[in-house]
Amino acid sequence: MKGLKRIWNIRSITTDIKSRNVFKPLTITENEPDLEHYANNSIVDYNSIRMASERIKPFIHKTPIFTSQYMNKLTGRNLFFKCENFQKTGSFKFRGATNIILRLKELYKSNEFIAVTVSSGNMGQAVSLAATQQNIKSVIIVHRNCSKVKKEAMKSYGSTIIEYSTNRSDEDAVARPVLKEIGERGVYILCNPFIIEGQGTIGLEMMQQIPYLDAIVVCSGTGAVTSGIAIAAKAINPRIKVYAAEPQSANSIERSLNTGKRYLFEEFPTTIAEGLKTNLRSHSWDVIKDYVDGSITASEEEIKEAMFLIWQRMKIIVEPSGATATAAVLSSKFHQLPKELKNIGVLVSGGNIDLKNFSWKE
Repeated sequence: MKGLKRIWNIRSITTDIKSRNVFKPLTITENEPDLEHYANNSIVDYNSIRMASERIKPFIHKTPIFTSQYMNKLTGRNLFFKCENFQKTGSFKFRGATNIILRLKELYKSNEFIAVTVSSGNMGQAVSLAATQQNIKSVIIVHRNCSKVKKEAMKSYGSTIIEYSTNRSDEDAVARPVLKEIGERGVYILCNPFIIEGQGTIGLEMMQQIPYLDAIVVCSGTGAVTSGIAIAAKAINPRIKVYAAEPQSANSIERSLNTGKRYLFEEFPTTIAEGLKTNLRSHSWDVIKDYVDGSITASEEEIKEAMFLIWQRMKIIVEPSGATATAAVLSSKFHQLPKELKNIGVLVSGGNIDLKNFSWKE
């Protein structure tokens, strides 16, 4: 496994399952379809998101919406901050991770599989906890530059951690040798309709909490949360606008919308918002191209400034990725949007930050 470094031993978890005589190949039958076929043929719509909401309800927090008079004055609009930094594991990712783990249990009628994902940190933490809650083992593959606090959290939730060093942005290629070593019980957790369903529950909640929203601004990486929120929100109010918020250097949605074709970075882009330096996924793009009204990008300084304002004025901890939607709303591009977009939902996506090593001056 060139370029990969074991933190814990993969063989220890496969041996543990084999010792209980339950590590059997997943036979693909009419009653037990493979995950990719099952997911690829699943339709994400308002009803599937509503069902996901009921499915994950016992395991997640219904997160609050905060307001700030100071932020309203800065933008000339009414901002409603959906604080997913208060979600379990510190980010919205726990919704999608919980939904897909529960869906997998339904699919395989068992918890004797190993959930595998590649993550910059937040999805890894989410899969770790969601899997552990269902007595499922997990392997998380992270870049060696992943923050120490996120890696420690994954370990504390019970995952096996593997590091890789390549800067190539093909996460599937990174996962492939790990899945091969684990064997037939390894199940790859990636951005697919099950993830989108789970993330879409945020849109459902936002429309219940503030039904008169005119627009929602969503920080975007793989696009799963953006597409899920767009489906849910526009099913409830077809006139609502949904905008992706991206770092200027990691603007795959903006590039894709401009050309009409999904744009892929060959190498990870450089940005302080580590959770957003990834590629737009095909399942997300299929939704975004029809449901999302545009992308608003923010510079590194704008992201830092938004993060600082949230800390200082709203008194909540947020990481750079989690502040990107706020940075977009504070930008001149957003200011140019029609004034009738008065009530704006803003996703604060996460608060997992290494307080000891973060520098405001870099």
